[in-house]
Amino acid sequence: MKELINIDNAEYILSLTKGEIKDVVFDSDVYDESGGKYSWNTYYNNICKYLRGVIARKGESVVGYKYANGKSSGRRYSTTFAIQSLQCKLRGFLINSDYKDYDMKNCHPTLLLYYCNKNNLHVPLLGEYVLNREKTISENMISKTDVLIAINKDSNSNKNMWIKLFSSQLRDAKNELLKIYPRNSNNSKNPISSRINLLLCELENEILTKVENTLLDCDTYSLMFDGIMTTKLLEIDDLNKLTEEYAITWTEKQHDTSIILPSNYVPSHVLKEQYQKEYISLRNVFEKTNVMIKAPLTFLSFVNNNWNHYTRTSFAYLHESTVKLPIGDNKFRRFIDIWFEDPDKSCYENIDFVPYNLNRVQTEGTFNTFEPFKYADNNVPDNIEFIDDYIYPLIFNLCERNHILASYLINHISQLLKYPESPTGVICCFKGGQGCGKDTLISLIEKMMGHKRYSFRTDKPDLIFGGFNSCIENKIVIQIDEQSNKNAIEYLENVKHLVTAETIAIHHKGKEAYDVKNIARLFICSNNKRPAVISNDDRRFFIVESSNNLNQREEFFRPLYNGLNDDTIIASVYNWFMKRNIENVDFKKIPDSEYKNIMKETNVKPIIRHFYELTCNDWNYHKNKKGEHIITNTDFAKSVINYMKYNGFSTEGYSTYKIRLELEEFKNYISFNRQFKIEGIKNRGLIITDMVGLHENMKNTYFSNDSEEAEEIMIID
Repeated sequence: MKELINIDNAEYILSLTKGEIKDVVFDSDVYDESGGKYSWNTYYNNICKYLRGVIARKGESVVGYKYANGKSSGRRYSTTFAIQSLQCKLRGFLINSDYKDYDMKNCHPTLLLYYCNKNNLHVPLLGEYVLNREKTISENMISKTDVLIAINKDSNSNKNMWIKLFSSQLRDAKNELLKIYPRNSNNSKNPISSRINLLLCELENEILTKVENTLLDCDTYSLMFDGIMTTKLLEIDDLNKLTEEYAITWTEKQHDTSIILPSNYVPSHVLKEQYQKEYISLRNVFEKTNVMIKAPLTFLSFVNNNWNHYTRTSFAYLHESTVKLPIGDNKFRRFIDIWFEDPDKSCYENIDFVPYNLNRVQTEGTFNTFEPFKYADNNVPDNIEFIDDYIYPLIFNLCERNHILASYLINHISQLLKYPESPTGVICCFKGGQGCGKDTLISLIEKMMGHKRYSFRTDKPDLIFGGFNSCIENKIVIQIDEQSNKNAIEYLENVKHLVTAETIAIHHKGKEAYDVKNIARLFICSNNKRPAVISNDDRRFFIVESSNNLNQREEFFRPLYNGLNDDTIIASVYNWFMKRNIENVDFKKIPDSEYKNIMKETNVKPIIRHFYELTCNDWNYHKNKKGEHIITNTDFAKSVINYMKYNGFSTEGYSTYKIRLELEEFKNYISFNRQFKIEGIKNRGLIITDMVGLHENMKNTYFSNDSEEAEEIMIID
């Protein structure tokens, strides 16, 4: 059978303390149907367990019934704690309002009289009580409980004269009935009355079964010992006719309404619904800047304009001031503690930094820490006047006032903004004096990205290429400021790796290194003469020398700086770069600037430059019979070492073998380690077979722009 409980009322009872529940619902003077008094602790524990279960089942319970232990007949009891188990006050408060309580009036006394009359047993006081109960109770100063105790006990210590006489009359009747209806009982305290009680309970159950048979179309009812509660409307007259032979009449009992739900009480499930809505609302805001990652296990929080890693403990400490939310039963929990246990919280399998703009690629299960550029999808029109007056002149001036070079740089910046996930592999190097706008250009790029955390600017290359380089993790723009020739040489291979590698190893102090996708664009800014090492066949460097036209011109830079701090102007400049058509641009075809050509010559290997100078000057050569120029290994090695030292180059490792390797490309003009005689003495050395051809080859390959300026730049201060 099914039972229905009012959830709001059940939650209210559970919201009370143990003492409050006892004061509100417990009646210590009430006997249970077995004639014993309720135990408060047992009753309380059963109530709480029952109500929690009912609430979990949304107010419904399925209840079965069985006979008492060791019995195969008689009264039926619920197999679990149920409506039948509740005291009157609590039952009236908890049951669903659709229930009707139908009760057999004066059940056991009436059924006992039925058996006595049926078997011609004379018990006058029983008849008096059954036929006129209220008058009998009033005139003899007794209670219904006194009568029931007399029926269910073999001996009675009650001093009331009516009860004494009543017990005496019953004693004989009980013995006679048990001769006719023998029953067994293990009750040693009341062996006679307990068997009479079983007889009466069997008939009671027989009557209830008849009533149950009328409820075949209704499965919502509860057996109540000598009555039945059901949501089906029953007619009292029909019930009376059903039990007419037993002289049993029925009544509809009113529910006890003495417990009143406070007007200001908010049911726990309503609070939970409110809490859930509030929690989800808070979660939606919270997860804009907080997320959990499974591998590696970490918690991310967007603090100080960056995604920072935290352990669970430090993450909880970071958010310890989050609000407390009600969770029912007058209990509260902090939002962060609930979020930790939320199976639907924002949680990803792994983490990555994948910048995007036009091309967005979302990998399922991966949390992307990239935040879109600030001005993406803006509707600000181009400010052509500002671009013509300041942006293009700035770039044009940096690019040697050359439109081709300026166009390439504009395309390079456009590609950075459109496709930040795909570096071009080109290094932009700006050489110029203070105040020419080198740093201003990088600031412009930062402004258009809208996030300084996507750039790293330093005059200390070891922070990038040294032992610990966490500062360049997830950087789109890296600027090395005031690069010297010494640094250019020292970090040459590192620079190449930074712009060509697909991944770079990130080294945090105290942590194991790990690889990340390389999305860096490298910008070198310097006023040093040789800020980069440029080979003759270089395909990596876009290098220009700024003109001095704008150097420290306040009338140009002041309005430019004002524009850089104006969101509307920056948005319009961003749009101008984004509208640039770069689909057919080959960024590997880097236009040569005048300065790059000079740098190619100045960055020629020292030994090649030295050898070229030898072909230019009237050096102390010897000639063999064929007219070929010859130089001993000893003399040539000395000249190389002296040249290197004079020009500030390291001579470490410069052996005869290394010198030969660096001149190997001229083997068509030079024979190495050949034996010959000078003034009759045998020697070994170089034979230059074609001095003119060698000179022209070296000039065309390395020194096509040879000039006094190039010679000056060559010398290292």
